[in-house]
Amino acid sequence: MLYFIAGILPLFIGPLFLTSHFPNLILVAYLKSAQHINISWGQWLWLNIPLWGLLPIAYFYVVWFFDLNGLDIPGAEKGISNMKRNSGR
Repeated sequence: MLYFIAGILPLFIGPLFLTSHFPNLILVAYLKSAQHINISWGQWLWLNIPLWGLLPIAYFYVVWFFDLNGLDIPGAEKGISNMKRNSGR
């Protein structure tokens, strides 16, 4: 789940929003100046919505491929609490 939140989710969310990713703004500016194609924020969102359909597919594939369903790491709860206590503020 951590891999999904820290790796896959930002990969899909970044391009979804026009202003969240600098390469998106470069592409929109290029299309406007070179091809005279004006893309609004709503159009960009609409064109990138299929990426959201890939999120559940990617999640279930990662869980299936790495056999993560019901994965339990012995001593993880105690180890994490010890790390928090030792790290200070």
